[in-house]
Amino acid sequence: GKNSLNNDVIYAIITGKTQNELWLGTRGGGVSRFDIINETFETVEDENKKISLTSNDILSLIRDDKNLWVGTSYGLNVFPIHSQHPVQVKEYTENEGLANNTIHGILEDGKGNLWISSNMGISHIDAMKDIITNYSSKDGLQNDEFSDGASYKDENGNVYLGGVSGFNYFKPE
Repeated sequence: GKNSLNNDVIYAIITGKTQNELWLGTRGGGVSRFDIINETFETVEDENKKISLTSNDILSLIRDDKNLWVGTSYGLNVFPIHSQHPVQVKEYTENEGLANNTIHGILEDGKGNLWISSNMGISHIDAMKDIITNYSSKDGLQNDEFSDGASYKDENGNVYLGGVSGFNYFKPE
């Protein structure tokens, strides 16, 4: 590991697999894992040479038991964390059906599906079927443009997504 980040502007921080690590998303410097005990940083590219993100401009991060989901200013990327094998990064962009490539927020509902806020509404990814459904202001959203970091899921499973004209909340079901 090393003692500094590729870029000091951090837009996302989430917990790692253990209480001794954090994942940090930077503007232009990609994703780094911070080892709290040793106070060292390691980029995902350092950890695994096969990882190549659609953009190193990171706006949002979430993690499930196996994967790290990385929202960038050019698409959503997902890959297994702590895999010893060559890692295949799955990319979601407008080409795969997302409403927009700027990923402001990512939330996982109780069924493992994802809700993504962007500059052109919300995209829902059905994890089992890998089907994307998009929603816009025509469907009742506050605006098509959402904001960085304005995403939250409460203990009842309600999803909250904030944007430039307020926020929307709903039960994912």
